[in-house]
Amino acid sequence: MTKKDFIKVVASEVNQPQIVVESIYDAILEQQQKELIKGNDVKLPGIGTLKNKDVAARKNRNPKTGETIMTPAKKAIKFKASSIIKEEVNR
Repeated sequence: MTKKDFIKVVASEVNQPQIVVESIYDAILEQQQKELIKGNDVKLPGIGTLKNKDVAARKNRNPKTGETIMTPAKKAIKFKASSIIKEEVNR
């Protein structure tokens, strides 16, 4: 489902213009992004949680040359699905 499809469905469900639903959708996503950038987790009830994780530096190998290189430590965002959605998907 694309953003456009999502907005159409929600707009018809709540009987609001698509432009209003889109502005609300954009505001929600912007707030979630701000929280993730701050390092906070974002809980999406009934769906899951977006979590900030630290990924340690590690050795890798360049497949072309065989040279060992170090990949620096970084932060990553991981998604953990809720048990509710896992059960529904696996029905």
